[in-house]
Amino acid sequence: MSKAAGKLNQFGKILYNLYKRREGNLLDLFDAVLSETGYENALRKKNDAESLGRLENIQELRSDISRFIEQNPENQSLFAYLNKISL
Repeated sequence: MSKAAGKLNQFGKILYNLYKRREGNLLDLFDAVLSETGYENALRKKNDAESLGRLENIQELRSDISRFIEQNPENQSLFAYLNKISL
């Protein structure tokens, strides 16, 4: 298998793992995206001003998702959250 094919296969596995979580807790899905992609860890390792700003944005987004869940106990889906923030 070529290097590109291996990376594409890995990306497919990430998408599939996230897809399986789509009906679960929204915060768990958010944390899974960060974990599966390694994005948060990469920002921490880079440790420059831009990365620290992005980490703050991640925390702000996580807080917003948490507030959404508290305010919408009857519908905590990703679709409902995206509808809320798109308005």
